[in-house]
Amino acid sequence: MNKEYGMVIDLQRCIGCQSCAVACKSHHQLRADQDWCKIRTVETGTFPQVTVEFLPLQCNQCENPSCLAACPVSAIVRLKNGVVLIQTEKCIGCRRCVSACPYGAIVFDFEKHKAGKCDFCVQKLEAGEQPPCVTCCPTSCRMVGDLHDPESQVSQLLATRNYRVPEPQYGTRPHCFYLEK
Repeated sequence: MNKEYGMVIDLQRCIGCQSCAVACKSHHQLRADQDWCKIRTVETGTFPQVTVEFLPLQCNQCENPSCLAACPVSAIVRLKNGVVLIQTEKCIGCRRCVSACPYGAIVFDFEKHKAGKCDFCVQKLEAGEQPPCVTCCPTSCRMVGDLHDPESQVSQLLATRNYRVPEPQYGTRPHCFYLEK
């Protein structure tokens, strides 16, 4: 059976340090205005009962990606391993994928006139390594692994913990899972 990669993020562990965002920018040599990985601060409640949660965001590597359907030149593909890639050499810069992504995960590079996004660092995964956003995290809140392997850490966490996916109503079936607190 083919591997199918997914990411699990333990929201109890994320401290909002931005290490993942910095590691992503460094690895992909992104400019300051390009965020393939970002941390959103979510405040809930009213004073004095306020809670803060940090929510790491990136491409969800959707099983049914709306960006893929929106691309008029088939520059976006979903690999057999579940990773959704933008083939920049085919990208014509129309930005339809940017508009189609309900998560705001696709970034348009106005200098290169190309779209870009998280690709789970698929080359590293295929070489048996973890993405920089995972390896740099001081609290180990991020994990990437094979959703089809019941022995993988991601599969075991999803089997034993409550989790949510971003915006399930969109029907994209995201492969980023957020463990509940």
